[in-house]
Formats: sequence, C-alpha cells, structure tokens
Amino acid sequence: MTNPLEVRQPGGRPAGGQYAARERSESNAILSSPLHQLGEDSEWKNGGQGHGISIVESPISDRERNYWISFESAANRTSYINVSPVEFGIEHPELGQSNDNDRLYIGTENSRGDGTLEVQYSADVDTDSYAEEIMELEAEGELEEFETEILNALRKETGDENIDIQFSSGGETWDDVAVLYNHKIVDELPIHDINPDGSIEASTSNLMAHLEGSAAYNQVVHGRIGDDIVQRLISQRFPQND
Repeated sequence: MTNPLEVRQPGGRPAGGQYAARERSESNAILSSPLHQLGEDSEWKNGGQGHGISIVESPISDRERNYWISFESAANRTSYINVSPVEFGIEHPELGQSNDNDRLYIGTENSRGDGTLEVQYSADVDTDSYAEEIMELEAEGELEEFETEILNALRKETGDENIDIQFSSGGETWDDVAVLYNHKIVDELPIHDINPDGSIEASTSNLMAHLEGSAAYNQVVHGRIGDDIVQRLISQRFPQND
C-alpha cells in the first residue's frame, strides 16, 4: 500500500489517495457505544473507528473535551479514529471552530510498529457557488490543469509539501473538495507515549496543541486558505463573473 504521506508530484490529477479518504463505516458496536453519545446531540459524526483502539474521556483543561486514546500494537490491527473535531469537542476555543464538515484522522494504519502516529486534517472547501465554472472547465478539458494549479498554489502559499487536496469522493465532478494537512508524529517528540509492548497512547489535547503550533495547519484550518485560493483562481479564470 502506498504511504499516505508520500508527496505526489504536480502534474497529475490531485485526487487525494490519502488515508482519511478511504471508505469507512460505523459498526453496530460503535453506534451503540457510550462514546457515540458524547456530542451535544445524539448523533456522533464519526467516519469510522478501527480495531484495537480504546478511547476514554479524561479531565479537560482549555478545551471542551479531552480524550485519552490507546492504539494496540498488533500488526493486524487497523487502529484509527476519523472524527468531526467540532462535535468531538477537541478544538481550542480561542482559535474558533472549524467547518462542521471538517474531519480529523489519527491512526497507525500505515506505520505499525515504528512508534509513529499519522494525523490528517481534512478541511472542507465550499465550492457550491462555482458549479457552472467547474462544468465549463471540465467541458473544455481544462479541469485537471486547474486542479493542479490549485494544488501548486496551496503548497507555495503554505510552504508545506505535505499539503494536499482532494476534489472528489463520490464519482461526480467536485462533489466534495477538501484541503488535507498531513503530518507524522514520530517518537522523538514528547507528544505521545510508546509502551514496551509497542502500543501507543496520546491525549487529544496534546495532539491538537502540537498541530496548532504549525503555521500551515492554521492556514488550512483557521485561515481557510483553500477557500481563498479556489475563489481567487476562479476569479482569474472567469473575470467576467466578478
């Protein structure tokens, strides 16, 4: 399987291929678990939860909620969570809430046994108002070129080659667009604990604080740089619509 953090070279269709983009489903066990009821309403917007993972709500400090997450070390375990940060209550209140459709993936699926945590934040981009322009680009055979232009602009303006963008997940043109902030947390950093048996433990408060220390992360999540770049490049391509 391709490393989800492998940097793709510009020029091809930047369609994602990242770990949080894979299809995931909630099992009956997850749906009926107490964790499912932690949100303010009765629906937890969870995109999936792998095997060999334990989640316990722990005392909070500067956030609405804090969770202690433990990932088992067994090679056959697909340990991850993929959640809505807003409903999960793990964002810093002073930074403001992100989009309700944003997703946070934390897991060990692709780096089992080396003490690494994989993190991906998927920031939703609002593209509903650009439907006609996108259809026109597609009809003229220029859409892939335009998508690569957006990807290049994202990486240039964030200065981070691990920024990616996904343009579709359901088969239709631009039915779902999200900027992806990819990060690997390695064992040299005091963010998570690696136990003698190879299992990994971490608190969501520590993980989020680590992400929030990245300028690129804040541009993607709180600066909504994806929305700004798409809007600017659309305006350049279709100045008559301004």
